[in-house]
Amino acid sequence: IWVLDDASPLRELSASVAQSAAHLFAPAVAYRTRPGNDQGTPLPLDEPALPNPPNGAIIDYYVGSASTPLVLEVIDASGHVVRRWASSEKPQAVNVRALDIPAFWSHPQQPPSAEPGAHRFTWNLEYANHVLAPPGRYAVRINVSGKTYSQALTLRRDPTYPASDSDLRAQFDLAQSIDTEATSVADVLKRARTLVKTHPQLRSVVGEAPPTTPDDSVGKPAQDFTSLRYIGDALQNLLQGVESGDVRPTPDQYTAFNILRAKAARAIALVNRAK
Repeated sequence: IWVLDDASPLRELSASVAQSAAHLFAPAVAYRTRPGNDQGTPLPLDEPALPNPPNGAIIDYYVGSASTPLVLEVIDASGHVVRRWASSEKPQAVNVRALDIPAFWSHPQQPPSAEPGAHRFTWNLEYANHVLAPPGRYAVRINVSGKTYSQALTLRRDPTYPASDSDLRAQFDLAQSIDTEATSVADVLKRARTLVKTHPQLRSVVGEAPPTTPDDSVGKPAQDFTSLRYIGDALQNLLQGVESGDVRPTPDQYTAFNILRAKAARAIALVNRAK
């Protein structure tokens, strides 16, 4: 049985589209589903199978001719550019030495093409910081040869989960706040590691990794709960917990974030005074 995923571009295709310099097809409704994470390996290459539909929003466009690089953007309802790609970007290379699986199982996302013909690009529904986008109205925009083409994109929640749109918006807002705080802590930690050479009092603010032990591969538990290193790690763990499922954040997660944010403010103030 052959199944053609998202045939909507065929319904929109016409002679005028084929003769145009470029055309952005109206995207089908996208659903906020998560890719499988069972850690399984793909099927062997000699196993007869076809790939499943990609996870994310499918964006189809046509290029007749292009005199400039093609730029593809996703914009949210507030006008903020969620993601941006350009055909002039270098394709992502696979570092085979860093892989613990065969290289043919790795498929990094490639930049959008500006070559003549029909193209399909998939947005994985993540913001640039990898936070999953909430349900809502978005827009897709391409710019090529000095002209801009736009289409509306609707992102709906996974209907198999009980979470509401407001639940997922709350999840997104908290995840964004955590990521912003974690980025700030990482920036200050980098600066503090340089300052500690002339300001040794900052050593405790920078922090050190928990000591390892041969009796436990995980290592000893942290004993430092105020350093920038600990706060940064704790924020990343909290972000992972908030993003782990389609649910509204718990009261404890909000409380944990407020505690970590207060600790970060005190640590950052110590670094700023050491300038």
